[in-house]
Amino acid sequence: MSFQAGSKFLVGINNGWFSGQYDHDIGNNQYSGIRLYENPIPDPSLPDPSPPQPYLSGHPGDVTGFFQNVQSAQKNLGVVRVWAFERFEGLQFDSKGAVTGIDPEFLINLGKVLDAASANGIQVYLCLFDFWAAYGTPSQDIVNAGKTQDYTSLQNTWKGIARSLFKDSASLSKFTANALVPLINQIGSHPGLFAIDLINEPECLMQKDTLVFSDIQNFIIACCSSIRTANPQVKISCGFMGYDTAKNNSGSLASYLDFFDFHVYNTDGSLSPYSPSDFGGRPCIIGECGYPVGHVPYDAAQEVPAAQNFLSNASDLGYGGCILWYTDYTNKDNILQKAKDFADTRPLIEAPQKKKGCFIATAALGSELHPHVQMLREYRDNVLLKSPHKKQFEKILDVYYTFSPEIAESMKSHKNFARVMKYMVVYPVVLSLKILVKIFGESLK
Repeated sequence: MSFQAGSKFLVGINNGWFSGQYDHDIGNNQYSGIRLYENPIPDPSLPDPSPPQPYLSGHPGDVTGFFQNVQSAQKNLGVVRVWAFERFEGLQFDSKGAVTGIDPEFLINLGKVLDAASANGIQVYLCLFDFWAAYGTPSQDIVNAGKTQDYTSLQNTWKGIARSLFKDSASLSKFTANALVPLINQIGSHPGLFAIDLINEPECLMQKDTLVFSDIQNFIIACCSSIRTANPQVKISCGFMGYDTAKNNSGSLASYLDFFDFHVYNTDGSLSPYSPSDFGGRPCIIGECGYPVGHVPYDAAQEVPAAQNFLSNASDLGYGGCILWYTDYTNKDNILQKAKDFADTRPLIEAPQKKKGCFIATAALGSELHPHVQMLREYRDNVLLKSPHKKQFEKILDVYYTFSPEIAESMKSHKNFARVMKYMVVYPVVLSLKILVKIFGESLK
């Protein structure tokens, strides 16, 4: 794995769980949400002694078929991000909620996942924990069945286990010793393993519970120490919900994580430029991204353009890779195809100083898809960089690329400054170019 400028840009997709079977796809889950459909419902405060069979145990062909389907024509799709212990799937517990081991069936099925990925030239970016579902609201069918109270009781158990992992050092030690280290011993050297993502969006625990970042930091450090001891070759990251969390805590985490990872959802695929200093000198990838599913009004036609922009922007702005979310979208097949096609172009990671975005115009006009932004880009590519004075224009553009990202960032934070740049700089430049094209016509093309 190399995220250095000039090395291959990592392209991937997210497949948190297989075939829609959240929290019971790979392994047995003693606290699975599907226990709410059993009759009678097992005591929500205790681990289920007979959890349902994991989905992949009964559908092994789904794994092979999945990886064959998502790989690109030239076999350049690099990684699939998969969730492991979502809602504590795959872990074994005692009656007090402490982790006593790891489910053997989970290890068997995970081995099949890694084998199938490797056979198709893909690696798995294994995310250990996701806590969002532990803090969600009951689905409508649970409400209709009059099981809201049962759901709340089970949810309180999920929350209690999560808090123990992050607040109680003894519980954390049991998890690392009884589950994490055995997991790394089993899969750490597998060619199908890309890296370990410790937590999917740990900010959830600060938004929905009483945890603070120091709790999350202690968890990350403890897990990193255990993984390094078991197998120092395993790469480690953490999928933060946002750029700011990754950047603001890079000073305390850069010595533990091999690379940073943050997630971003917006309508146009825009990204802040990567700067090594923002992440303690570590590389950074976009671990999840896409059109915001909850956006109002929702425009399904923008799902694919947003995905395309995330890929191209991440590559242009110096990030090490981009892993698209695609399973929840109306146009998921087209999004997957965009990832495959982009992977097959074999893009290289750009050095930060070689950024090529129309940063100021994009910040002023709100989107890289704005017609004025596209006009400026086309003029740069088709006129300036194809003229007899190409080298001189490249020098001018290099100067622009050194200061424009910081100006664009400032414009995002200061709306009045953005308005000044929009009406005093961007619009006059666009108008001037239109006049020049109209006067000189083809001689400018």
